[in-house]
Amino acid sequence: MVFLETVLAWLLLSLIRTIAWNKKFGQGYYRLFAGTEQPEREVEEMSDVNEDVDETNATNYLGAFTNVDLKYLKLSEIPQDLEDRLVKKLDVRRKGERRYGWQKVGAEFKICNDDLEYLKIEYKRENGSPTSTLLSILGIRKGKTVSDLVNVLQRPKVKLADVASLIRRYIKAAK
Repeated sequence: MVFLETVLAWLLLSLIRTIAWNKKFGQGYYRLFAGTEQPEREVEEMSDVNEDVDETNATNYLGAFTNVDLKYLKLSEIPQDLEDRLVKKLDVRRKGERRYGWQKVGAEFKICNDDLEYLKIEYKRENGSPTSTLLSILGIRKGKTVSDLVNVLQRPKVKLADVASLIRRYIKAAK
């Protein structure tokens, strides 16, 4: 009887976790989970429509750092709302692309393939994000800035000018 109750409790907890995960991260985009990939025909194409930047959040963040120019800020220190936008853009694979945005960015910043492969583990962690972890690595270990990221996003190999534009709009709104 105790065993049955334990199994039922575990199943209920797993169901609740799955529902919470899908509600928080689903948003119509597929996330790599448990080492499986969704067939290409089911991957939603991301639009290149730029998201509106919340000027209040951008301004509030810079209010605390009045002498800091956001484009020279280390990637490990960017505002959470900007990081969240980058995660939404780079943690998903665009239709017709073999690699995720964070993988392209990491490769352009000369992060070795083994380290990039290791970052895939982040998809399996609760609230994990390869993009978020990559930004921390680039900011802390390599001293890369928001300006460096914008330059990389615009390179022909990366082809993520829409994400660079999102960052530029965020910076503009923060001034």
